[in-house]
Amino acid sequence: MINKIITELYKKNIPIKVYNKLKRDLPNIEDVEDYQQEMYLTLLEYTEAKIIDLYEQGRLDDYFARICINQLVNKNSNLHKLLQTKWNKTEIDDETDRETEFDSEREIAISIER
Repeated sequence: MINKIITELYKKNIPIKVYNKLKRDLPNIEDVEDYQQEMYLTLLEYTEAKIIDLYEQGRLDDYFARICINQLVNKNSNLHKLLQTKWNKTEIDDETDRETEFDSEREIAISIER
């Protein structure tokens, strides 16, 4: 039964709907997929009994959406820990233009690879 519930939940695409609604930007487009996978892993950390109980009460969608919101908004969430290094690299420092530095480093790295 749990497989049926998770499949049904997956088809609803709740993490992406939450992501689009909150208009949070992740550092890279690939991180959106990581975010989505992390949300399902977080849900699956709960016991099957709890997931089935929420499903039978009709509260699973709302519960899962709340998990997704909390992970995107909370700076101490598993998602932020997972992507922390990427977020730190894309932050802009007002005093110096770090994005230009990172662009230069990327260009150098690409030229070395060739």
